[in-house]
Amino acid sequence: MTQTNDIEQKPQVELVLLKEASAPKLSKRSAGSSLQYRLWTDEKRSDVFWQIAANDGGQHSLELVPMAKIQATIAAQAGSDPFRTRLLRSTFSGRSTNNAGFLVCAMTAEGLLLASDKAHHHVVHGNWTDWLQAVLSIDGQPTSVNAALALAALPADTSEPMPKGKRNSRHRTSAVTEAEHADAA
Repeated sequence: MTQTNDIEQKPQVELVLLKEASAPKLSKRSAGSSLQYRLWTDEKRSDVFWQIAANDGGQHSLELVPMAKIQATIAAQAGSDPFRTRLLRSTFSGRSTNNAGFLVCAMTAEGLLLASDKAHHHVVHGNWTDWLQAVLSIDGQPTSVNAALALAALPADTSEPMPKGKRNSRHRTSAVTEAEHADAA
């Protein structure tokens, strides 16, 4: 009888972990609750990637989201006007509706967003360029990350780490979701 290895080797990507921190949740129903987030960069230190690492309740995605994508999304839709939390849903490929709200919590903790007068609306705050430079100057710790979670941090010429035969977007989302659940366990 042939033994198979139950632990499948997953493709890994080398990134630099710049910061791990916690942020209070902003919802009145979540008073006293918090979440943990991480800030990553690639070897070239070309961008900062946000990751919601853990939270006190509610599902979330572990994928990395580039700061450049967040900035572009806000600039294209809101400019300097207050924007709804859900605007940031498009920056994630994961489907959890909590992702955007958790990202807003982390960005508020970093001083990049402030609550608006309207519920669930936020305004850009602080100097994002200075913040980006300060975060990218942190020494950090090189770390291997599951490539399925780090798609946003892979160079454009890198093929996506897909299981053989699964190339369409429906399967890509499934592969990311499976990787998220495996890493969360």
